[in-house]
Amino acid sequence: MITVQDKTAPVIAALPAISTISCPAVPVFATATATDNCASPVSLTFVDVTTNGQCAGSYSVTRTWTATDACGNSATAFQTINVQDITGPTTATVFNPTITVNCDAIPAKPELVFADNCSTVSPAVFTESNVSNGANSYSIVRKWLVSDTCGNTSEFIQTITVNTTNSIVALAGSICNDGETTTANLNDLLPAGTATSGTWTDVNNSGGLQANVLNASALAVGDYVFEYKINEGTCPKIIKITMTVTTGCAGIVLPCGNIVVHNAFSPNGDGTNENFIIDNIDDINCYPDNTVEIYNRWGVLVYETAGYNNTSKVFKGISEGRTTISQSSGLPTGTYFYILNYTSIDGVGNKITNKKDGYLYLTK
Repeated sequence: MITVQDKTAPVIAALPAISTISCPAVPVFATATATDNCASPVSLTFVDVTTNGQCAGSYSVTRTWTATDACGNSATAFQTINVQDITGPTTATVFNPTITVNCDAIPAKPELVFADNCSTVSPAVFTESNVSNGANSYSIVRKWLVSDTCGNTSEFIQTITVNTTNSIVALAGSICNDGETTTANLNDLLPAGTATSGTWTDVNNSGGLQANVLNASALAVGDYVFEYKINEGTCPKIIKITMTVTTGCAGIVLPCGNIVVHNAFSPNGDGTNENFIIDNIDDINCYPDNTVEIYNRWGVLVYETAGYNNTSKVFKGISEGRTTISQSSGLPTGTYFYILNYTSIDGVGNKITNKKDGYLYLTK
């Protein structure tokens, strides 16, 4: 009598060595194969065991295979895949990393929203510093340092180059030296919203300026230049008014003020800087017609009007565009784009078509 017994376990083919992948990829295991020395049918089963790492985005998974033949002999083999989080947080918030502006048009700090592909994000550490570029320029460097719970960090930087020159606004006007009225308060010729802390200078030493009042009765016919200088920290501003003294007329002819677009406002209900203001756009004698269009960062029209006037027809940060989904709703903080078309009158009474466009910063 010869008794034949199968006491040898199946053999599982070699599985891949321990490997490491980066989150958010998920482990993909090899499929085990096994053979038996007696050609007995072999069944293969597996069990996965997950071990948490030091943070939410890091862990390891071990898959253990068991091969069993028809006689109950079994063998095991395993494969381990480690998952690690090595990527710092990101932001989907649109912001301009480099900006060049004049010192009277510095944009507000953008509010960035951060996210991470695997774990949670800690509150960002924000810093802002000024760096001198020379006599007429400096840079504002804004930095956001943000990290996730696995210790990965990301840095986001916005650099604003600020010019302290080119802040001269030139205006023109005229006054009669023999009319019924020969005096003019030059403060009345300044653009709306101009600070009252400035000082006047009689550039030509005409002798006709006392404080802010010009008396032309003793002045000869000609052009006289008067400068209003505002020293506001690192942003000096000069408004230069050239007054033409004439004779044989009935008094003062006010100048056409320049169209100045204020490209930042904060409609937050505090009563300060609530609306999108365009200086002198409401002077229909100088600028008879205008249209204003405002688009969000996706190019969707959120506001449009004709006859913009800073009062009854003014952008208050409310969606009024014809193509918006939700009209008459408050728009979020962010960067928008404006297009201003307007007409002006030249020296011989002809209408001239003009256009201004650029970025508009809305903050709350």
